[in-house]
Amino acid sequence: TAQLRAVDAGQPFRLMQRAGMETAVMDEVLRQRDPALLEAVRRSREGAPGAATEILGERVREVPRGDLGAEAGRRWLALAPEERTDTAIMAPTHAIRREANAAVREGLAAEGALQGPSLVIDRLVDRRLTRAQAADIRSWEEGDTVVFHRDAYGCRQDDVCIVTAVTAAGDGKVTLATPGGERSFRPSGNSAWWCRLHDTEEIEIRAGDRIRWTRNRKAARGRPGLVNGGEADVVAVERSRVRFRDPDGRGLSLARDDVQLRHLDHAYCTTVHAAQGATARSAIAVLESAGAADQALFHVELSRASDEFLLLTDDREGLVETLEGRPGQGDGALEALGIDPERPPAIEPEIFEALVADWRELERRGEEAGRDPCDLLGHAEVMARAAALSAIEDLPTDMRRTVDTMLEGQERRIAEERKERDLAARVRAHWRRWPEIGWAARAAGRHPEDMPGHAAWRREGDALLEEARAMQDGPRRHERPDRESAPGEAGIRTEAAALERTRTLDDSGRFRRGWRALQDRARRDSMPELHCEGWEGTARLGERLDGQAGLDADTGRAVAGWRDVRDRQEALVGEVRALPARTDAWAGRRARDLPLDPHGRADPAGPACRAWRKEGLETEREVRAMLADGSPYRPHLDAMPDEAERVRRSLAATGEALASDRRAGFAWLADEVNRQARSAGVPPFHAPRFDELVALTGELARDPALPASLGKTARAWLEHRSESEALVREIRDWPERAEAESARFPGPDGNPEALAAWRTRAEGAAEDGRRMLSDMGPHAAHLRAMPGERDGLKKAADGLDRLVAESMHEELRRHADAAERHAARTGTVPVDAPAWGALMGRVREFDARDGLSDGVRRDVARYRERDERWGRSLVFDAARPARDESVPERDAEDRRLADDALVLACAVSERVDAASPVHRDTLRNDVEAVLRLSAEAPDVPWDGDGGTDAAAFSVARGRAETEFRVEAARRIDAGEIFEARARFEGDPDFYRKGQADRYKAALAEGVRCLEGVEAAPSRIESVAARAVVATRGTERQELALAMAEALERGTVPSAEGLRKERGALLAELQRDAPEGESPTGRSHREWTLLRRVCASFTGAEVRQMCEGKGPVMERLPGDAARKRAKAKLRALHRENVSCDPSPWRRRQETLGRELGLVRDQGAEHDRGIYPEIEPW
Repeated sequence: TAQLRAVDAGQPFRLMQRAGMETAVMDEVLRQRDPALLEAVRRSREGAPGAATEILGERVREVPRGDLGAEAGRRWLALAPEERTDTAIMAPTHAIRREANAAVREGLAAEGALQGPSLVIDRLVDRRLTRAQAADIRSWEEGDTVVFHRDAYGCRQDDVCIVTAVTAAGDGKVTLATPGGERSFRPSGNSAWWCRLHDTEEIEIRAGDRIRWTRNRKAARGRPGLVNGGEADVVAVERSRVRFRDPDGRGLSLARDDVQLRHLDHAYCTTVHAAQGATARSAIAVLESAGAADQALFHVELSRASDEFLLLTDDREGLVETLEGRPGQGDGALEALGIDPERPPAIEPEIFEALVADWRELERRGEEAGRDPCDLLGHAEVMARAAALSAIEDLPTDMRRTVDTMLEGQERRIAEERKERDLAARVRAHWRRWPEIGWAARAAGRHPEDMPGHAAWRREGDALLEEARAMQDGPRRHERPDRESAPGEAGIRTEAAALERTRTLDDSGRFRRGWRALQDRARRDSMPELHCEGWEGTARLGERLDGQAGLDADTGRAVAGWRDVRDRQEALVGEVRALPARTDAWAGRRARDLPLDPHGRADPAGPACRAWRKEGLETEREVRAMLADGSPYRPHLDAMPDEAERVRRSLAATGEALASDRRAGFAWLADEVNRQARSAGVPPFHAPRFDELVALTGELARDPALPASLGKTARAWLEHRSESEALVREIRDWPERAEAESARFPGPDGNPEALAAWRTRAEGAAEDGRRMLSDMGPHAAHLRAMPGERDGLKKAADGLDRLVAESMHEELRRHADAAERHAARTGTVPVDAPAWGALMGRVREFDARDGLSDGVRRDVARYRERDERWGRSLVFDAARPARDESVPERDAEDRRLADDALVLACAVSERVDAASPVHRDTLRNDVEAVLRLSAEAPDVPWDGDGGTDAAAFSVARGRAETEFRVEAARRIDAGEIFEARARFEGDPDFYRKGQADRYKAALAEGVRCLEGVEAAPSRIESVAARAVVATRGTERQELALAMAEALERGTVPSAEGLRKERGALLAELQRDAPEGESPTGRSHREWTLLRRVCASFTGAEVRQMCEGKGPVMERLPGDAARKRAKAKLRALHRENVSCDPSPWRRRQETLGRELGLVRDQGAEHDRGIYPEIEPW
């Protein structure tokens, strides 16, 4: 009895206690485990709030009145997550409860506990009207929300309605806006049974919120029940549903339009009344010193916690003073009216109570049976007793009101039944007239709807049905929700159903005839039915029949066909009519939703811009598809010319809006790129967003309506990109070019001519590098944006300069060495040698240059001093030998012979099948012997068919044909394999028929051209031809023929070029493989290197190099270089499937087998195990 009393008027238990009801007192407290808290609860229960507050001590904190709710929320947030779950927050009023909930949610959102989208709900707050208040018209106001929990007043359970009008005068009616239309009724005491008045309060929920249900919901199939006061956690707020999880871990989801979503509240803080009966380990309570605070409220707050308790108040002393003066035993309604519940009534209440009990029993039985109490056994007897009591003059007012209500309902019911029976009779007479109209129509050969009385019959039926509905759902329908079984209403319902069936039969015939006529008209006019004359009337009939039960099969099929056509065509027409508004709304969102600058421009890469453009492009595609021939929309557009014109205008407007936005985005992005470039001090090409600008510029260039000024700007940006790409490409490619040039450096063993040729190329490349590094050149600005490339460029240039200096040094040294060798051989001095003149020419050339390295400058000074000191003329005269001048001539002839032997030996080794017996280790010496023999042979015929001249022209002709075949293959396909096959095997063997046909046509044309042109033999071809003629009939003839065959396979390099290539290959072979590349890789680079080796060295030389010996390997600087060259060559000949033409491939296989690097694959090839494959 120390806790809060009932909130309903009357407080029945207290009145019953005062009237003498036996009461048991429970004074032993078991909840509190903390001794101090237990003592405070005991003192509070005994009516000593001051002592209880004193015991609480620091557990009572003062907070400004306006911050009480927020401070309670902050205190709860300060707890650890595991402590929050068992800590209750209590507030004396709903206002403070809302403040505490708001503070808690704000803190949880900051912590990240509340996530995802939010859902704002207008929650329903029950005003908790008593029956008397619900019956009072003054309790109802316009705008009130009414929720039905039973079917009544023409509304269904769970309907949420709005009060639209309140008529206080007369019967006092309330008008509601309901889902089924407008309904009116007169509030009574029973209204509280059928519905409840609610206020609305806006709240927000998110995933992570804890909520409390504020209304029960019964469990149904597939739907769990919910309990008022039960809690749940919000799991997710989705597009169409909200998902929850209850404390037991069970999941629940509600649609967004589910009425149960409006019956919830945040569960972080509760009112003291709601918390009564609850237990928590810890509690945070709020109690103002003024307001509704009393001892009962204080006791409930204090006694909810078992271990920890904190009370927040605005004035500690004022609160104690208030509690001392408010014991919480206020008067109830009876005391306020001056009625003593202990005084006996003037009339014995047992008679009245028995009457009311019987009446209530009738109502209960009627509700259970679904019938009106008037139709139940015993109703007449109860009415008779009520009439007897109403005759008592001094009947108490409340008793008389109840009795009058009983009798009033009985009299009203009798009058209503009389009206219902009359209406049922009129309805019956009306529907029985329909067959007569049908008979008359058949007799006249017409349809029933064409008869004169048919329209009047339909109008009269409409009026009767409306009257029947009004009587069944009238203003007093709420007092008899289950009257369907009453005789009068049953009659109305039966006759109205018969009339509805009759009208349905009439509608079915009219609809079938109208729908057939409409389809015929659509086919005749090539127009959708929706646009044909007569659609509206047929559609009204179809909508009336759609979904009705009892239709015949023909009508059902016709209605289904009409419904499909209607849904399909209305959807298409709806899209057509909605499109212009959609495009207008889309265009308008640009100014509203996009972050535009003062010039109306925005970042084209911004999310809002991208989304807006994407929607516009999709709309544009949709409109084009809509207007296209064969589109399902096209017949409707043809039938709606005005709408079609609007759609076409929308297409043009959409395209113009997209183009305008593209131009504005281009201008914005151009400014942004310029800003980035200025900020970084680099050309716009290196701005982070330059690529975006170029892509947008390309789109602009395709715009035919682009203004000339904007087109000029776009072209300028594209030109800047092209120029910048070329400059950047030069910057990035030059280090590789320098590296490649460095790799071709002949090295210390290169001859002066090779060194000079390499130096000339390297100096040109170095000059290009220095030009790019110049601060005044076009590359300077780009190099500022490319620090890594600048460093690489500088490093490569320095390295190339060092090699150029080394080349100069070696060139001078080689000339000097040649002069000294000449002097030693001829017995002269070096200055007399031809090489010395070349040396001094280089000295004078180098001396005239600026920027020579110190080493080269010292070499130049040394050789100049030596030339001046010796005195060329004196030394030449003193050292001139007294012998025949033919020695230099013989040396020159020997050198030429050796050069020819080198070129021809390499050509034979490369181009003649490896199985030929001419391939011996002494091939080069054998070639030189043949050449020497032919040169010394007397009487070698020149003219005639068997002479040297004919043989030379034959070799030249073969070489010309080979070169033509190679060129033709190159024009058709630039692949190296096809060129090589054309050169060495006579046919490129194209595997595509088109390529093979083009090659044959080109070859035929080339043969015709060559027939009128005689190829002139080169010197070396004449030398080989003389060898063929000179060795005819000797054992050396086969080698001479092999030399001629090799020359017919194409032009051969000069001896000087061959030596340069050999030097470059040696430099390549002794280099380490690039990082990340396997030394045995089968890359294109490795294949190319192997082919170059085959073309520049004889097979004997390659074999010796693979074994790490021979004169070629001895030229390499050191064992390390020789080992690298040997390893690389062996790796190139290791077992593989070669893609080379047969001369190369067989030479590689033969050499590999001889070195033990590959096994004999002849058998495997014959069986197809290692088939030849096409190249990369």
